[in-house]
Amino acid sequence: MLDTVNELHKTDMSVGSEVGDTCPVCRKGNVEDIGGCNTCTNCGAQLKCGL
Repeated sequence: MLDTVNELHKTDMSVGSEVGDTCPVCRKGNVEDIGGCNTCTNCGAQLKCGL
């Protein structure tokens, strides 16, 4: 059996920079508010920071 990646429009995954979304950079981690920035829990990308 092959493991394949689902096409984005066929999933209910929400990719974006808001808390709870799936990281648009690595598509593996979740976005959480860490230190005032929306940061990916997997790759550490800082997606959105509030001032």
